[in-house]
Amino acid sequence: MESRRYFKRIVGALSVIIVILLMITLRVYHGSWSEYTRGIESIKKGDYTAAVKHFEKSVRWYLPMNGYNRDSVKQLFNIAEEAQKREDSGLSIKAYNALISALSTISIVYNPYPDELKKAREGNEYRDYLPNRLWSAVSVLSFFAYISGIIAIIFYGFRTDGSIKKKSFAILLGITVMLFIIWILGLTKA
Repeated sequence: MESRRYFKRIVGALSVIIVILLMITLRVYHGSWSEYTRGIESIKKGDYTAAVKHFEKSVRWYLPMNGYNRDSVKQLFNIAEEAQKREDSGLSIKAYNALISALSTISIVYNPYPDELKKAREGNEYRDYLPNRLWSAVSVLSFFAYISGIIAIIFYGFRTDGSIKKKSFAILLGITVMLFIIWILGLTKA
């Protein structure tokens, strides 16, 4: 009987995690699509500076196999190259810097566009916006620790009858809140 209760908790926790991951995935995809669409609208209006900002945001909403990321990278290269042809160095620099910044940001663990990043760096004198690797690692590790803290609260903060174990719950909640703060700090410093 005891093993059934743990099984139900495990299934419940996994279900919550799967739903949360699905919601995050949908939000990231929608964010990329939304910014890409705004970028295309800005190009149609002739507002290339706004288009650069929207395409940069679309690239930052990275999700593997998301075509809007790839298309946004292409649009930024097109804007940069067209600006160079028109000798609009300001717009060209903005587009290349947006590419470098966005591609460097999504390349913390895995670089999905190594050739494009290299081409953007070669195509322009740039300021390199590489993220701080230490804070990036702190951010990733504290995120997983934060999620583990939530799971620990579910398993060890409650009794089998559903009532709260006050001492365990308070300690685990304090640790989880601290890990959440470290995660957010890591995101802002990275």
